[in-house]
Amino acid sequence: MRRPLVAALICLAAGTPAAAQRVEPADLLKAMTVQIRVDNAARHQEALCQGFVAGVGGNAAFVVTAKHCIDDLATTPIAQAESLDQLGVTIDVTYAGGGSGDVIQLAGAENSDVVVLRVAYTERPVAFADCGECRVYRSFGSNQQIPVLSMLSAGGGPPVVSSGLLLSDRAGQYTVVLPSSPGTSGSAVIDLQGNLVGMVVSVAAVRGAVAGSVSGVVPGGDIEDLLAYAVSQLGGGSGAVPNAPPAAPPTPPALAPTAARTWSGEWASRQADTRGSFTASLSQRGPTVIGSATLSGTACYPNLQILGSVGAGGGTTTYSLTGYSDGVARISLALTVAGNRLTGTYTALQSGTSCDGDSGVVSGATE
Repeated sequence: MRRPLVAALICLAAGTPAAAQRVEPADLLKAMTVQIRVDNAARHQEALCQGFVAGVGGNAAFVVTAKHCIDDLATTPIAQAESLDQLGVTIDVTYAGGGSGDVIQLAGAENSDVVVLRVAYTERPVAFADCGECRVYRSFGSNQQIPVLSMLSAGGGPPVVSSGLLLSDRAGQYTVVLPSSPGTSGSAVIDLQGNLVGMVVSVAAVRGAVAGSVSGVVPGGDIEDLLAYAVSQLGGGSGAVPNAPPAAPPTPPALAPTAARTWSGEWASRQADTRGSFTASLSQRGPTVIGSATLSGTACYPNLQILGSVGAGGGTTTYSLTGYSDGVARISLALTVAGNRLTGTYTALQSGTSCDGDSGVVSGATE
């Protein structure tokens, strides 16, 4: 049996706030994402990947990332190295808040592209475990289309939230359709409730798929298994008593979306004398809303694909939505529908366009 480099104690709940509360999934995703730079000075090679903080225990954070991010540059692969020095690389981890930390220990999975880094920190980072109700997918059911979120690498700049779908066939085999780019490996993939679906590890070659849109993803169960394995290696000898791994969420039912409902009207900016026509077509799959929207008269919001959630009360329906174009989150919509009338607001999200920071109002009626 292969001897692991170092078995790290992973306690997903240790050190988390006592009153962990659910946060918006996109906010959780951004806050727990880290950037990882691997450098082999002897070869004059470096690589940039992402990762995410799974949990915090003691004085260290436990960061999950793709094993190949290290192995591709390492002088000695993780499976054969007996110390961090033998890897022949430096690993720099930068947290979402801007702080950084040194890698203390690491443990790699034997048959999966996953590695866990035990990383020092100065200011406690946000972790997946801080979402006390979030769970880990171990199965996906059959004939599913599950909306998911991930972080798209922006070439060394701050990563941006991207959206996609997990598609499963009748046998429960799945493909994850997400925007991909160099440096995206290691990004967490979560559903719209914040549950961990898996982690991006590659751009998959899938027949008929648009290049750069289909990602190879390590399932959440593989990540959870490595965490449990690492815990078993120390057996709680450090004095920390790990909690049992969280139960997997129920396999999502095969829900057909409701018929799409379409509104048309107008939009107007509050920041500038800019306005145009507005259309939105939305359908619902359980609590999840999927659809499309167009704000004509500006190049900032082209061909928006919509993901979000729906609420109801007092004779009205409310929608909390994010619009994506080319995989980049460009706009946030808060809409209210009463009868056949739609009203609401929009806020432009940071997407590298001249519309960053714009906000305004929308209105319309059922077509």
